[in-house]
Amino acid sequence: MADNWSLTKIIDFIEFNPYENLQKGTMAKKVAMEQLLPFTRDISSYEIAPFNGGAKFRNGDTLMARITPCLENGKTAKVNILNDSEIGFGSNIYDAFICTPMFNLLPLFSNELHPLYQHAGCYLATLQGIP
Repeated sequence: MADNWSLTKIIDFIEFNPYENLQKGTMAKKVAMEQLLPFTRDISSYEIAPFNGGAKFRNGDTLMARITPCLENGKTAKVNILNDSEIGFGSNIYDAFICTPMFNLLPLFSNELHPLYQHAGCYLATLQGIP
C-alpha cells in the first residue's frame, strides 16, 4: 500500500440504500434492470409508474446490480434523470448508494477493465449475502 494511503471501512464513505420517503402508489420515475445498459454510466430510459416497492434514489446516487450475472455484466449507472428533490425507484435486485462528495465510486464499477472492478463488485455483493 502506498505511504499516502490509509485503510478505511466502506461504510465510512458510502451510504447503502439511503432512506427516501416515497409512499406506495405515488407516481414516479421507475428504472427497471433492463434499462441499465452494460458498462454504461447513464440510464437509457425510464417509465412513470406507481411506486410499489424496490430501491429508491435521487440524482447523484449510483445504482448497481446485486445479483451476480447482472453485476458481472456491468449493470451500473449514475442517476441523472430526476428533477431537483424528485425521488425515483426501480428494481429490488439492485442497490442504490451515495458516496461522500470527495469519493465517487462510479469509475470503479463502470469499466470492466478497471483492476478494482471485479474485487469491489464481489465485495459489495458479499455484503448483501449474495454468493
